[in-house]
This record gives sequence, C-alpha cells and structure tokens, in this order.
Amino acid sequence: DLYGVSFDNNKGVILDNYAFRGTSGLNLQTMPCSILQSFNEYLNYKLIVLHYGPNVAANTTQNFDFYEKGMVKVIRHLQKCFPQASILVIGMGDKSYNNRGVYETQTNIPLLVQAQKNAAKKCNVAFWNLYEYMGGYNSMGVWVDSLKLANKDYTHLNYKGTDKVARAMYSDIMFEFDEHKKNSKTVKK
Repeated sequence: DLYGVSFDNNKGVILDNYAFRGTSGLNLQTMPCSILQSFNEYLNYKLIVLHYGPNVAANTTQNFDFYEKGMVKVIRHLQKCFPQASILVIGMGDKSYNNRGVYETQTNIPLLVQAQKNAAKKCNVAFWNLYEYMGGYNSMGVWVDSLKLANKDYTHLNYKGTDKVARAMYSDIMFEFDEHKKNSKTVKK
C-alpha cells in the first residue's frame, strides 16, 4: 500500500491535504497510528486542521451526540499520533436549503456546529466558528446572492469566499498567537 509521497524541500509552509469527498471525518480514527507516526517522523507536522460538516448535515438529524463522540475519538487519535502538533477544528459554515422558493439555513446546522465546538473543548484544542463568522442563521443566502462569495448550491464557498475566510482565520490565529506571547511574557516577569 502507498499512502503518500513527499517531494517537499522542508522550507516555508508545506500543506498536506487529506480530503475525501463524502466523508464526515470520522474515518480518520481508523488510520493506524504507526503509519501516521511514520509520516510525522519525516514531515514533523505543526498544525492539523479538521474541517468537516456538509456530509454530516446532509440528512435531517437533530442530535449530533454520535458525531461529537466520534470527533473526540478522532482528535484524541491524532493527538496520540502527532503529540507535538496543534489541532484546529473549523466548525461547519452556514448551509441553506430551498424552502418553498426561499433559501434558509438547514435547521440542524447550529446543532452540528455546537457538537464540533464541544468536541474541540473536550480535547482542549482550538475551535474557529465559520458559521458565526459568516453571520450565523441565514447568512449563506447573503454570501451567495449579495456578496457573491459562495456557489448557487448554497453550501460551498467560491474562490473569493474561501480567500475571505482564509484571511479572517489567519488574522484571528495571529491575534491569539500575539496574545499568547504577551501573556507568556507577563507570566515570566
């Protein structure tokens, strides 16, 4: 079996994308730790970003306890395999459905976001709330129709939307990093 190849030169930022269409992310807990640790031995991961949701929210589920428990297992598995890496969970963004000609937020999206936030908190990892950043309930329609930052499927961001989100998330991460440095200096005094 071949799981990956790296031709990177270890300078700058190196991004690995482990993506599968149609997955909830829960399958990550089944990857053997020995294989992940082998990747880590060569690539020395610093940050793992977990961003899942549309495939979990695709049905009418109103209780995401199963998903929260599953994500806790995934995060703990990754913490074991990559002990030096920070982990960031990005919550699901808004997703709308056509309700008699009007696009509205799928009712289970806030519940899924809360389950993702709970899982991150239980594992003491960072959480970034994309749903909240977008504007919360019924924000996808604005991102599609007014801002032109998302696709007409009312689920996926377009290139301009992902650029906007990436810049905002980077800004928030750097703000928190600077705050951490300030607080670390205060503690040392």
